[in-house]
Amino acid sequence: MNKNKLTIYFHGTNAKNAKKIMKEGFKKETWYADHLEDALYHGGNHIFWVAVKWIGRRTYTWQILASNAISKNRIVRYEIYKKPKVILENKKLFDKVFDFNTTCPDCKE
Repeated sequence: MNKNKLTIYFHGTNAKNAKKIMKEGFKKETWYADHLEDALYHGGNHIFWVAVKWIGRRTYTWQILASNAISKNRIVRYEIYKKPKVILENKKLFDKVFDFNTTCPDCKE
């Protein structure tokens, strides 16, 4: 991994926190995801695209905990997604796949 490469990470949250982020930026120890769908599923429907170099430590294969605060000037995009209507969900199968795919032997909890 090239830690000097500018990369886009995603952060999902709720409306109240999104307003705060737009004013103040991101606090130290904020969680980010490599993929939009992970930020949307685990964070909330207010999605920020943030352009930064390596920002912290990876805790799972899909999630990063930022070491430092990140300025609002690093926000590339802010989107609000409508909540999807779920027709069918096999939670047991989802959890099995998710647990298998988030195992990261090099990550620190």
